[in-house]
Amino acid sequence: MSSDDGVVAFGVVDWVVFGAMLLISALTGIYHAIHKGGQKTTSQYLVADRNMGCVPIATSYFVSFVSAIAVLGFPTEVYIFGMQFSLGLIGILFGVSIMVWTFIPVIRGLEIISVYEYMSLRFHFILRITAALLFIVLITLYMGTTMIGPAIAFQVQGIDYWITIIIVGTVCTFYTTLGGMRAVIWSDVFQCIVMVVAAVTVLVLGTMEAGGITRVWEYNKMHGKLDVFEFDPDPTLRLSFWSVVVGQTVYSMATTVDQGSVQRILAAKSLRQAQGTLLLTIPYKIIMFMLFFLIGLMLFAYYDNGLMPLVPAINATFPPNVSLAIGDSKIPNYAPRFARPDQILVYFVSQRLGHIPGLQGLFVSCLFAGALSSISSGLNALVAVFLRDIILPWRHWRAKATGKVYESNDAGDTLLTKILTFVFGLLSTGLGFAVPHFGTFVVIMSALTGITSGPLLGAFTLGMAYPRANTWGTFIGVITGTAFGLWVEIGAILMKNDAIYPLAIYKISFAWYVAMTWLVTLIVGIVLSELVRCVSATERQKVVDPKLLLMCLRPKSTATAVEEMNNRNGVYRQTETYNVVTFADKGVGTGETGGVYMRRDKRDENKV
Repeated sequence: MSSDDGVVAFGVVDWVVFGAMLLISALTGIYHAIHKGGQKTTSQYLVADRNMGCVPIATSYFVSFVSAIAVLGFPTEVYIFGMQFSLGLIGILFGVSIMVWTFIPVIRGLEIISVYEYMSLRFHFILRITAALLFIVLITLYMGTTMIGPAIAFQVQGIDYWITIIIVGTVCTFYTTLGGMRAVIWSDVFQCIVMVVAAVTVLVLGTMEAGGITRVWEYNKMHGKLDVFEFDPDPTLRLSFWSVVVGQTVYSMATTVDQGSVQRILAAKSLRQAQGTLLLTIPYKIIMFMLFFLIGLMLFAYYDNGLMPLVPAINATFPPNVSLAIGDSKIPNYAPRFARPDQILVYFVSQRLGHIPGLQGLFVSCLFAGALSSISSGLNALVAVFLRDIILPWRHWRAKATGKVYESNDAGDTLLTKILTFVFGLLSTGLGFAVPHFGTFVVIMSALTGITSGPLLGAFTLGMAYPRANTWGTFIGVITGTAFGLWVEIGAILMKNDAIYPLAIYKISFAWYVAMTWLVTLIVGIVLSELVRCVSATERQKVVDPKLLLMCLRPKSTATAVEEMNNRNGVYRQTETYNVVTFADKGVGTGETGGVYMRRDKRDENKV
C-alpha cells in the first residue's frame, strides 16, 4: 500500500527480514554469553582473550566505522556536491598504511587493554585521564549520532523517531552486555554481510530505474558531478584535492589510535595478524565506500530535474507523481519531500523499489546493522576505558591513601564491565534523541572528530615520534588543540548564516578540522616541551624507554641507547648504569605518577 507521497508501506516479508536481522544479532550475544562458560575475565570480555583471527577482526573494525553515517551520508554528499569526497579513499590508503608500520608495533608491544595507559607510561597520569575523558566525550556523542540513520528510515514509514531509538539501543545494549568483544566482532561480521547485500541490491536495481550504467555516468559527467580534481589550495573551499586527501589521511590516523580500534588490534593473535587486520580494512573501505558513492550518482541521475537547485536548504520541489515534459520531452523525476537531505535514499528505496517484497526490510536492516555495529563497538571501548583509566586508578589511589594493600578481583571487574555496558547503553540511547538537531552526518562527524581525535593523535605522535616531548608540553598541547577546535567549530556554527564572517578561520572547510587540531597540538607540544627542558634539569636527565618509541627511533638494545646518549651529549661515560623503570615499578593501571623512562644512577660517574 502506498501513501500520498508515494512511500510504500512495510509488508509482511519486510518485517520478517528486519526482525530476523535483530534476532540474529541478539542470539549472537546470548551464544557468547554461555559458550564455554561465557566471559569470565576482563581479558575475555574486553579483548576476546587476544585470540581472534585476522578476517573477523578486520571485518568488525571496518563495519564499526561505516554505520548509517556512510550508508546515508555518503550518497547524500555525492547527490548534492559530487564525487570530490571519494578522493578520501587515497587518504585512507595513506593513513592506514602509516599507522600499520608506526603505531601498531608500539601498542602491541605493551601489555595494556586501554590505549590511554600509554600516556601514563610515557608521560604522566594527568595526560592519561585527559585523553580518556576526551575519548569518552567523543564516543558517547558518536553513538548518539549513529542512531539517526535507522530513525530516519522509519520516519519515512510514519513510525515515531523515539521508537526506533529505543529498538536500536535495547538490542545493541543487550547483546553487547551479554557477549562482550566476541559478540561484538561476530555480530559485526553478520551485519557487514547484510550491509553489502543491501548496498549492491539497491545500486543494481536503482541503476536500472535511472536508465542504466551509461546514462547514470553520462548524466553525472554532464552536470559536473565527476569533477573531483580541484587543486586550489584555498582552505575555505568546501572540498578540494588537498583538503580531502590530507584531511582523510590524518582522520584515518586519528581513528586508528582510539580505543575502539585498538581493542580489535589487541584482540589479534600476534603483531603480524594485527598489522594484516588493519591492511585488510583498506580494500574493505574502498569497495564499500565506492558502493555508497555510486549510489549517490545513481540518485542524481534518477532525480533528473535540471531546474532543481541541489542544495540542502531545498528540501522539496514537487510531489513525485507530477508529470511535466521539458526540453527533450522527457518526464523528469522530482526529488521527494524529505525533511532532511539524508532521507533521499530512504525515499528512493521506498517509492521506487518498495514494491519488491523484502527489499525495504533488507535496506532498513542495513541501516540498523550499521548503527548496531558502531554502537556495540563504542560501548565495549567505552567500558574498557572507564574501567582501566578511571575506576582501577581510583581504587589504587584509595588503597594507597588509606594505607591498605590493593587486591585485584578480576571476576568482580568482569561483572562490573557488564553493568557499565548496560548503563552506558542507556546513556547513548538517551543522547540519540538530541542529535537530530545538528547538520548532516558527514559534517557532524568531521566536527566531533576534529575537536577530540586530532589532539589525541597529537599526543600519541609526540609520545612516540618525539623523544624530547615531556608531560607539560604535551598536556598543554592537547588542551590548546582541543580549545582551538572548539573555538573554530562553535564560531563556524554561530556564523554560518552570516554573509560576512568576522574571522576568516570560521570559513575553513570541515575537512581540515582533524588535521588542524592535530597540527596545533604538535606545534604547541614541541615548543613547550623544549621550554620545559630549558628550565628543568630533571627533564633533561630523562631518557625514554625505547619500547614507547617508534621502531625506527629505537636502538638495537638498551646498551646501545646508553652509548648513543653518551656520544651525543658527551657528559657521562659508559661506566654509568641505567635502571629501566618497568611497568610494575610505575604501577600500570594504578593511576600513580607515570612516565616510563630509563633512570640514571650516578655510580662511577666520570665527567668528560
